[in-house]
Amino acid sequence: MNKIRVEYFTDTLCIWAYSAQVKLDQLKREYPDGIDLKYRFIPIFAAAHDRIQKGWAEKGGFEGYNAHQLKTARAWEHVELHPGIWVDTVPASSTVSHVFLKAAQLLEQDGHSGFAGESTVPGHTRFESLMWRIRCAFFEDCLDICDLAVLTAIADDMG
Repeated sequence: MNKIRVEYFTDTLCIWAYSAQVKLDQLKREYPDGIDLKYRFIPIFAAAHDRIQKGWAEKGGFEGYNAHQLKTARAWEHVELHPGIWVDTVPASSTVSHVFLKAAQLLEQDGHSGFAGESTVPGHTRFESLMWRIRCAFFEDCLDICDLAVLTAIADDMG
């Protein structure tokens, strides 16, 4: 069977990408040998402060964006959202997490020994598990995934 290549453009700080993971997982379960999934990181939130301050200036700034995110997430049963995102924790950029993840992705592709063993999330590669854990660190735990120490701690926790 020929595989269908799916290029998934994503940003670690995008709530829509966070919520879409359930659909990617479903595709992988239903077509385990039929999909070649390629992750591409795009800088939607490369300048997160600027994007929200300007884009939401007339809608309450960070507090307004927080309220919008919480309202959006209430419609989804499959995600959790920390009540303090974009207020208690405001990452400056998604770029640091993207570069970190791209490095991990390349290590996994090259068969680096640090990526040997089981994934922490069933059906995911170790890279995908790391990406999911990083998303959860922000959306569920309200951690600053722009901070390299936070990213390193997540990777260390995964072994």
